Amino acid sequence: MSAMLGYLVPVVVIAVWLIARHVVNANLFEDGYYGSHTWTVSATILLTGGILYALGRMLNHDKEIGILYSSEDAYTFFFLPVEIWGLVAVILAPLHFLAGITGLLGWLLRLLNLH
Repeated sequence: MSAMLGYLVPVVVIAVWLIARHVVNANLFEDGYYGSHTWTVSATILLTGGILYALGRMLNHDKEIGILYSSEDAYTFFFLPVEIWGLVAVILAPLHFLAGITGLLGWLLRLLNLH
């Protein structure tokens, strides 16, 4: 059983990215907004993490006994259970946002000749 549904990790990542990009560019803002703003990508990473965590808990948790499956029986992707990929994404989202903000601050400092 270990990797049968683990392939859902990249499927969810790609699906959420495509949907978020389309919604932001076509429905909320002008075309190209999604890729040119850090917060949109960070929010997508955070949303993906939440979905993967919930999906992993649903797949790898036995509701009748109330315990998680052992690591040998869990649905995994590259040897990590699906819910761990969700936690990885939740951790990466603020790091991505901070990297974008610091890049913006570096640009501002260069603009003002303070760096």
